[in-house]
Amino acid sequence: MKFGCTELTVIDTEQVWLIFSPEDEQQAWPQDGQYSYEAAYWNAYLNRLCLNAFMSWLKEYLEFTEPLEVWPSEDEFPKLWELVNGTAIQLGETRIVLIPSEAVDIEEFCVQQEWIDLPSWVANYYVLVQVNPDNRWLRVLGYATHQMLKQNGKYNKITRTYSLEREDLIEDLNVMWMAREFCRDEKAKVEPLPKLSLVEVRKLVEQLKQPFWCSPRLSVEFKEWGALLADEHSRQELYNCLLRDRAVVATESITTTVTADIVPSSELVNLSQWFQRNFEKSWRSIEELLGPRESNLAFAFRGNPRFKEPTSEQTPAIPALIELLHGEPDEEKRLKAAECLGAIAPGNKDAITTLIELLNTSHDKWTKYQATESLGRIGFGNPEAIAALTKLLHSSKDDDLRWQAALSLGQLDPSHPKAGVGRGRHIDLGMQLGGHPVALLVAIAGEEDEEVGVLLRVRPTGGEIYLPAALELIVLDESGEVFEQAQARSADNWVQLQFSVGVGDRFSVKVVLGDASHTEEFGV
Repeated sequence: MKFGCTELTVIDTEQVWLIFSPEDEQQAWPQDGQYSYEAAYWNAYLNRLCLNAFMSWLKEYLEFTEPLEVWPSEDEFPKLWELVNGTAIQLGETRIVLIPSEAVDIEEFCVQQEWIDLPSWVANYYVLVQVNPDNRWLRVLGYATHQMLKQNGKYNKITRTYSLEREDLIEDLNVMWMAREFCRDEKAKVEPLPKLSLVEVRKLVEQLKQPFWCSPRLSVEFKEWGALLADEHSRQELYNCLLRDRAVVATESITTTVTADIVPSSELVNLSQWFQRNFEKSWRSIEELLGPRESNLAFAFRGNPRFKEPTSEQTPAIPALIELLHGEPDEEKRLKAAECLGAIAPGNKDAITTLIELLNTSHDKWTKYQATESLGRIGFGNPEAIAALTKLLHSSKDDDLRWQAALSLGQLDPSHPKAGVGRGRHIDLGMQLGGHPVALLVAIAGEEDEEVGVLLRVRPTGGEIYLPAALELIVLDESGEVFEQAQARSADNWVQLQFSVGVGDRFSVKVVLGDASHTEEFGV
């Protein structure tokens, strides 16, 4: 690891900047077979980068001579990183937890509840580390004590996290080193966890080993989950089962045809996990599901917002499109130009500025909608684009625009509290649709009072333009009672419903045509 970087310290001399080499990057990548799903591999990679860089900095730059160890041990890290985000270091009697974040514009410091409320996991200090894998640097943004997070942090029941505003963090790590000497008790009181019997452990493991294709940490009550995770043997049993069962599922999927993702699913879809970008395997990105052209007509979310640079053939078109948007009175042409910019101008500052101006000046709903969608494609991490979308969310009274703003914001800044997430899957109603499946699209976004907004939309696929008349979209509550429904008319491109749900709520979504139906179960 290297310490100090002229370009970075010029930007910010108060914070610790660390850069890493391609060799460091290679060493941090987990071995095959250590994790059961893709997001866990990435989580482990980010945590390992943080751990290696911070430990090297302590040893080489600060020249710490007292015992410095990882907690609980190197062997335990795969089991932890399979399930949670964060890495603990033991420095004498002091425990420090490193929390990596890949977000570009970090406004809040979020720590998962496990690190705060599991008595044996509690640390003295929690350090926020911003990671930029593309440019190979890390930045220590500051720290908070356990007392600060437990007593002053905002608890989110949906994601089970404690959060503080970034401005409330202590940036200078020298304060932390001094506090170790004079403020020994930086921990708040936490409640003890129940002891689980062997029967209870095995019952929980059986429940949690189902193939969620994400961490199952939100799938049971926290007391049960915490008691399971805190015990080394129970944690090992869960880890083994996750690796074994998901390996079996992955092997079976190799021999499954493309139509496998249109088979009705009996799994409960945990929407809270979507906010952490953990998705069940059968739920795909909208672009992957519908293709890039049709996804413009739906709501769009891409799993990776970093796009390829425009080709040499495309680059000359960008100034021409920008000029057209400034001078063209025809709204249809302006809409098309905005769509083209979203396809060929990732990261182009002039294009981003032009789309923001279009968003603020156009009086045509669908031109504004397209500008919002295109900003989500090309403005990753751009603070002006993030601010424009946030403003639109607060000011617009049009539900379509607000939803697209939330989804685009989710692409530019996934950690934003109002960021939206969208996913979809094919469903099949057999001969009723003449062999052409439709797609169920689901979008969620955070709302006030820890509620979650839900947008459902059914769209035709397979080259069809219209839904079959009389197709119904129905939402049922946990008791099976209908509380929302809509029906397609002739020549409808889609049918949709939107509503809000609270933490712990469950509901079912049913798509019905004649005697055929398909049902999906959701929970928050």
